[in-house]
Amino acid sequence: PANPSLRLSLLSLHPPPPSLRLSLHPPPPIPPPPAPAPVCSIGAVRAALSRARQNGLLSLAEESEWPGELPSAVPITYSHPGTAQQQVFNESLPYSVMRELRKAIADSGLKSSYVTGMLEGIATGYIMLPQDWKDLMRMLLSPAQYVVFESEFKHSASALSDPQHTANQLYGAGQYNDITAQATLTPVHFSRTATCVQRAFRKVPVSGQPLSSFVNIKQQHSEPYHQFIDRLKESVTRQIDNTTAQNELMKKLAFENANTDCKKALQSIIHRPKYDLADMIQACADVGSQSHAMSLLAGAIQATNRPT
Repeated sequence: PANPSLRLSLLSLHPPPPSLRLSLHPPPPIPPPPAPAPVCSIGAVRAALSRARQNGLLSLAEESEWPGELPSAVPITYSHPGTAQQQVFNESLPYSVMRELRKAIADSGLKSSYVTGMLEGIATGYIMLPQDWKDLMRMLLSPAQYVVFESEFKHSASALSDPQHTANQLYGAGQYNDITAQATLTPVHFSRTATCVQRAFRKVPVSGQPLSSFVNIKQQHSEPYHQFIDRLKESVTRQIDNTTAQNELMKKLAFENANTDCKKALQSIIHRPKYDLADMIQACADVGSQSHAMSLLAGAIQATNRPT
Protein backbone atom coordinates (compact mmCIF):
# COMPACT_ATOMS: atom_id res chain seq x y z
CA PRO A 1 0.00 0.00 0.00
CA ALA A 2 1.08 3.56 -0.67
CA ASN A 3 2.60 5.56 2.11
CA PRO A 4 -0.04 8.07 3.44
CA SER A 5 2.52 10.77 3.99
CA LEU A 6 3.69 10.35 0.41
CA ARG A 7 0.05 10.66 -0.80
CA LEU A 8 -0.39 13.99 1.06
CA SER A 9 2.83 15.35 -0.38
CA LEU A 10 1.72 14.41 -3.88
CA LEU A 11 -1.63 16.16 -3.34
CA SER A 12 0.17 19.29 -2.27
CA LEU A 13 2.28 19.16 -5.42
CA HIS A 14 -0.69 18.35 -7.70
CA PRO A 15 -3.87 19.89 -6.17
CA PRO A 16 -7.26 18.85 -7.62
CA PRO A 17 -8.93 21.16 -10.14
CA PRO A 18 -11.05 24.02 -8.73
CA SER A 19 -14.31 22.21 -9.59
CA LEU A 20 -13.39 19.36 -7.19
CA ARG A 21 -12.22 21.48 -4.29
CA LEU A 22 -14.44 21.92 -1.24
CA SER A 23 -15.07 25.59 -0.57
CA LEU A 24 -14.22 26.71 2.92
CA HIS A 25 -15.96 30.10 2.44
CA PRO A 26 -19.75 30.64 2.87
CA PRO A 27 -21.79 31.56 -0.26
CA PRO A 28 -22.38 35.25 -0.90
CA PRO A 29 -25.48 36.62 0.83
CA ILE A 30 -28.79 36.74 -1.11
CA PRO A 31 -29.49 40.32 -2.20
CA PRO A 32 -32.32 41.95 -0.25
CA PRO A 33 -35.70 42.38 -1.97
CA PRO A 34 -36.28 45.71 -3.72
CA ALA A 35 -37.69 48.52 -1.66
CA PRO A 36 -41.48 48.81 -1.75
CA ALA A 37 -42.96 51.19 -4.29
CA PRO A 38 -43.38 54.75 -3.05
CA VAL A 39 -46.97 55.60 -2.18
CA CYS A 40 -48.95 58.70 -1.49
CA SER A 41 -48.56 59.99 2.02
CA ILE A 42 -50.73 63.10 2.24
CA GLY A 43 -52.95 63.11 -0.84
CA ALA A 44 -53.30 65.24 -3.96
CA VAL A 45 -55.23 68.17 -2.57
CA ARG A 46 -53.18 68.47 0.60
CA ALA A 47 -49.94 68.28 -1.37
CA ALA A 48 -51.14 71.05 -3.66
CA LEU A 49 -52.13 73.28 -0.76
CA SER A 50 -48.85 72.64 1.02
CA ARG A 51 -46.89 73.55 -2.11
CA ALA A 52 -49.02 76.64 -2.74
CA ARG A 53 -48.41 77.85 0.82
CA GLN A 54 -44.67 77.25 0.52
CA ASN A 55 -44.48 79.14 -2.78
CA GLY A 56 -46.57 82.05 -1.56
CA LEU A 57 -49.46 81.29 -3.92
CA LEU A 58 -51.96 80.79 -1.11
CA SER A 59 -52.20 83.59 1.42
CA LEU A 60 -54.18 83.58 4.65
CA ALA A 61 -56.54 86.10 3.08
CA GLU A 62 -57.23 83.81 0.13
CA GLU A 63 -57.74 80.83 2.43
CA SER A 64 -60.63 82.71 4.02
CA GLU A 65 -62.29 83.13 0.59
CA TRP A 66 -62.92 79.40 0.18
CA PRO A 67 -66.54 78.53 1.07
CA GLY A 68 -65.60 75.27 2.76
CA GLU A 69 -62.86 73.92 5.00
CA LEU A 70 -59.26 73.72 3.77
CA PRO A 71 -57.35 70.62 4.91
CA SER A 72 -53.84 71.13 6.23
CA ALA A 73 -53.36 69.45 2.31
CA VAL A 74 -51.73 63.95 -4.58
CA PRO A 75 -53.13 62.67 -7.97
CA ILE A 76 -50.91 59.71 -8.57
CA THR A 77 -49.20 58.21 -11.58
CA TYR A 78 -48.11 54.67 -12.36
CA SER A 79 -45.05 53.18 -13.96
CA HIS A 80 -45.62 49.75 -15.54
CA PRO A 81 -49.33 49.72 -14.61
CA GLY A 82 -50.94 46.33 -14.19
CA THR A 83 -47.62 44.46 -13.85
CA ALA A 84 -45.52 43.19 -10.98
CA GLN A 85 -43.32 46.28 -11.43
CA GLN A 86 -46.23 48.68 -10.93
CA GLN A 87 -45.20 51.69 -8.87
CA VAL A 88 -47.24 54.54 -7.52
CA PHE A 89 -45.85 58.08 -7.46
CA ASN A 90 -47.01 61.33 -5.92
CA GLU A 91 -48.08 63.98 -8.41
CA SER A 92 -49.52 67.14 -6.94
CA LEU A 93 -52.76 68.54 -8.35
CA PRO A 94 -52.01 72.11 -9.47
CA TYR A 95 -53.42 74.63 -7.02
CA SER A 96 -54.29 76.83 -9.99
CA VAL A 97 -56.84 74.20 -11.09
CA MET A 98 -58.54 74.23 -7.70
CA ARG A 99 -58.52 78.02 -7.62
CA GLU A 100 -60.10 78.20 -11.09
CA LEU A 101 -62.77 75.68 -10.08
CA ARG A 102 -63.66 77.75 -7.03
CA LYS A 103 -63.85 80.90 -9.18
CA ALA A 104 -66.04 79.13 -11.75
CA ILE A 105 -68.52 78.13 -9.05
CA ALA A 106 -68.63 81.68 -7.71
CA ASP A 107 -69.06 83.24 -11.17
CA SER A 108 -71.18 80.68 -13.01
CA GLY A 109 -72.90 78.72 -10.27
CA LEU A 110 -72.53 75.22 -8.91
CA LYS A 111 -74.68 73.69 -11.64
CA SER A 112 -73.23 75.51 -14.64
CA SER A 113 -71.95 73.50 -17.60
CA TYR A 114 -68.54 75.19 -17.19
CA VAL A 115 -68.17 73.87 -13.63
CA THR A 116 -69.35 70.42 -14.70
CA GLY A 117 -66.83 70.43 -17.54
CA MET A 118 -63.98 71.41 -15.22
CA LEU A 119 -64.88 68.61 -12.83
CA GLU A 120 -64.91 66.13 -15.72
CA GLY A 121 -61.52 67.45 -16.81
CA ILE A 122 -60.03 66.77 -13.38
CA ALA A 123 -61.60 63.31 -13.34
CA THR A 124 -60.13 62.36 -16.73
CA GLY A 125 -56.85 64.26 -16.49
CA TYR A 126 -55.72 63.13 -13.05
CA ILE A 127 -55.85 59.96 -10.98
CA MET A 128 -57.40 61.05 -7.69
CA LEU A 129 -57.70 59.03 -4.50
CA PRO A 130 -61.07 58.93 -2.72
CA GLN A 131 -59.58 61.12 0.02
CA ASP A 132 -58.45 63.67 -2.57
CA TRP A 133 -62.01 64.08 -3.80
CA LYS A 134 -63.31 64.43 -0.25
CA ASP A 135 -60.72 67.09 0.55
CA LEU A 136 -61.51 69.00 -2.64
CA MET A 137 -65.26 68.94 -2.03
CA ARG A 138 -64.83 70.04 1.58
CA MET A 139 -63.09 73.14 0.23
CA LEU A 140 -65.66 73.90 -2.47
CA LEU A 141 -68.92 73.15 -0.67
CA SER A 142 -70.62 74.54 2.40
CA PRO A 143 -70.90 72.14 5.38
CA ALA A 144 -74.56 71.42 4.55
CA GLN A 145 -73.77 70.79 0.89
CA TYR A 146 -70.90 68.49 1.83
CA VAL A 147 -73.22 66.35 3.94
CA VAL A 148 -75.38 65.76 0.85
CA PHE A 149 -72.31 65.08 -1.30
CA GLU A 150 -70.86 62.58 1.17
CA SER A 151 -74.15 60.69 1.44
CA GLU A 152 -74.55 60.53 -2.34
CA PHE A 153 -70.88 59.52 -2.76
CA LYS A 154 -71.45 56.52 -0.48
CA HIS A 155 -74.63 55.61 -2.33
CA SER A 156 -72.94 55.78 -5.74
CA ALA A 157 -69.96 53.75 -4.51
CA SER A 158 -72.32 51.02 -3.35
CA ALA A 159 -74.19 51.08 -6.68
CA LEU A 160 -70.98 50.78 -8.75
CA SER A 161 -69.26 48.19 -6.55
CA ASP A 162 -68.56 44.55 -7.36
CA PRO A 163 -66.41 41.84 -5.70
CA GLN A 164 -63.23 43.20 -7.33
CA HIS A 165 -64.09 46.86 -6.68
CA THR A 166 -65.79 47.09 -3.30
CA ALA A 167 -67.74 50.05 -1.98
CA ASN A 168 -65.10 50.64 0.70
CA GLN A 169 -62.40 50.80 -1.98
CA LEU A 170 -64.35 53.20 -4.19
CA TYR A 171 -65.41 55.47 -1.33
CA GLY A 172 -62.31 55.14 0.84
CA ALA A 173 -63.69 53.55 4.00
CA GLY A 174 -62.95 50.65 6.33
CA GLN A 175 -59.45 49.33 5.73
CA TYR A 176 -59.18 51.80 2.82
CA ASN A 177 -59.81 54.83 5.00
CA ASP A 178 -56.06 55.50 4.98
CA ILE A 179 -54.44 57.29 2.04
CA THR A 180 -51.57 54.79 1.89
CA ALA A 181 -54.03 51.92 1.51
CA GLN A 182 -56.01 53.81 -1.14
CA ALA A 183 -52.84 54.33 -3.19
CA THR A 184 -52.40 50.56 -3.58
CA LEU A 185 -55.58 50.31 -5.66
CA THR A 186 -55.73 50.19 -9.46
CA PRO A 187 -56.56 52.85 -12.07
CA VAL A 188 -59.90 51.11 -12.61
CA HIS A 189 -60.79 51.76 -8.97
CA PHE A 190 -59.94 55.45 -9.30
CA SER A 191 -61.90 55.76 -12.53
CA ARG A 192 -64.99 54.37 -10.82
CA THR A 193 -64.42 56.64 -7.85
CA ALA A 194 -64.36 59.64 -10.20
CA THR A 195 -67.68 58.52 -11.70
CA CYS A 196 -69.16 58.24 -8.20
CA VAL A 197 -67.95 61.74 -7.37
CA GLN A 198 -69.48 63.27 -10.49
CA ARG A 199 -72.81 61.58 -9.80
CA ALA A 200 -72.78 62.78 -6.20
CA PHE A 201 -71.82 66.33 -7.21
CA ARG A 202 -74.83 66.58 -9.53
CA LYS A 203 -77.12 65.94 -6.58
CA VAL A 204 -75.68 68.64 -4.31
CA PRO A 205 -78.28 71.41 -3.89
CA VAL A 206 -77.37 75.00 -4.68
CA SER A 207 -76.64 76.86 -1.44
CA GLY A 208 -79.86 78.08 0.12
CA GLN A 209 -82.05 75.96 -2.15
CA PRO A 210 -83.49 72.69 -0.83
CA LEU A 211 -83.38 69.62 -3.02
CA SER A 212 -86.96 69.38 -4.29
CA SER A 213 -88.50 66.44 -6.08
CA PHE A 214 -88.69 66.82 -9.85
CA VAL A 215 -92.39 65.89 -9.80
CA ASN A 216 -93.10 69.14 -7.95
CA ILE A 217 -91.46 71.36 -10.56
CA LYS A 218 -94.25 72.98 -12.58
CA GLN A 219 -94.26 75.74 -15.15
CA GLN A 220 -95.54 79.06 -13.83
CA HIS A 221 -98.30 80.87 -15.73
CA SER A 222 -96.00 83.50 -17.26
CA GLU A 223 -92.75 81.49 -17.21
CA PRO A 224 -91.11 80.88 -20.60
CA TYR A 225 -91.22 77.19 -21.46
CA HIS A 226 -87.46 76.89 -21.97
CA GLN A 227 -86.81 78.22 -18.45
CA PHE A 228 -89.21 75.66 -17.02
CA ILE A 229 -87.35 72.93 -18.94
CA ASP A 230 -84.02 74.14 -17.51
CA ARG A 231 -85.35 73.87 -13.95
CA LEU A 232 -86.88 70.48 -14.61
CA LYS A 233 -83.75 69.08 -16.26
CA GLU A 234 -81.51 70.22 -13.41
CA SER A 235 -83.68 68.42 -10.87
CA VAL A 236 -84.07 65.23 -12.91
CA THR A 237 -80.35 64.87 -13.65
CA ARG A 238 -79.50 65.46 -10.00
CA GLN A 239 -81.84 62.70 -8.82
CA ILE A 240 -81.84 60.14 -11.66
CA ASP A 241 -78.58 58.60 -12.91
CA ASN A 242 -79.88 56.46 -15.79
CA THR A 243 -79.77 58.51 -19.01
CA THR A 244 -82.62 56.64 -20.68
CA ALA A 245 -84.83 57.12 -17.63
CA GLN A 246 -83.90 60.81 -17.57
CA ASN A 247 -85.06 61.29 -21.16
CA GLU A 248 -88.36 59.48 -20.65
CA LEU A 249 -89.10 61.40 -17.45
CA MET A 250 -88.24 64.70 -19.07
CA LYS A 251 -90.66 64.18 -21.96
CA LYS A 252 -93.42 63.02 -19.63
CA LEU A 253 -93.07 65.87 -17.11
CA ALA A 254 -92.34 68.47 -19.78
CA PHE A 255 -95.94 67.98 -20.89
CA GLU A 256 -97.73 67.06 -17.66
CA ASN A 257 -96.20 69.90 -15.61
CA ALA A 258 -96.46 72.56 -18.33
CA ASN A 259 -98.95 75.39 -17.93
CA THR A 260 -102.29 75.40 -19.75
CA ASP A 261 -101.13 77.40 -22.78
CA CYS A 262 -98.09 75.21 -23.39
CA LYS A 263 -100.11 72.04 -22.99
CA LYS A 264 -102.35 73.22 -25.81
CA ALA A 265 -99.33 73.96 -27.99
CA LEU A 266 -97.87 70.54 -27.25
CA GLN A 267 -100.93 68.53 -28.24
CA SER A 268 -99.77 68.22 -31.83
CA ILE A 269 -96.30 67.08 -30.68
CA ILE A 270 -97.01 64.40 -28.10
CA HIS A 271 -99.19 62.37 -30.46
CA ARG A 272 -96.40 61.94 -32.99
CA PRO A 273 -94.78 58.49 -33.22
CA LYS A 274 -91.40 60.10 -32.50
CA TYR A 275 -90.49 63.42 -30.93
CA ASP A 276 -87.89 64.82 -28.57
CA LEU A 277 -87.48 67.65 -26.11
CA ALA A 278 -86.24 70.01 -28.82
CA ASP A 279 -89.54 69.58 -30.69
CA MET A 280 -91.45 70.45 -27.53
CA ILE A 281 -89.37 73.55 -26.85
CA GLN A 282 -89.80 74.73 -30.43
CA ALA A 283 -93.58 74.23 -30.26
CA CYS A 284 -93.77 76.42 -27.16
CA ALA A 285 -91.29 79.06 -28.32
CA ASP A 286 -94.01 81.63 -29.07
CA VAL A 287 -96.31 80.81 -26.18
CA GLY A 288 -96.84 83.94 -24.11
CA SER A 289 -95.74 86.27 -26.88
CA GLN A 290 -97.96 88.96 -28.38
CA SER A 291 -98.40 87.00 -31.61
CA HIS A 292 -99.49 83.96 -29.62
CA ALA A 293 -101.98 86.06 -27.68
CA MET A 294 -103.40 87.48 -30.90
CA SER A 295 -103.68 83.99 -32.34
CA LEU A 296 -105.63 82.81 -29.30
CA LEU A 297 -107.88 85.86 -29.49
CA ALA A 298 -108.57 85.25 -33.18
CA GLY A 299 -109.43 81.65 -32.45
CA ALA A 300 -111.79 82.67 -29.68
CA ILE A 301 -113.56 85.23 -31.90
CA GLN A 302 -113.90 82.73 -34.69
CA ALA A 303 -115.43 80.20 -32.33
CA THR A 304 -117.88 82.82 -31.03
CA ASN A 305 -119.02 83.83 -34.52
CA ARG A 306 -119.59 80.28 -35.63
CA PRO A 307 -123.28 79.61 -36.41
CA THR A 308 -124.98 77.37 -33.93
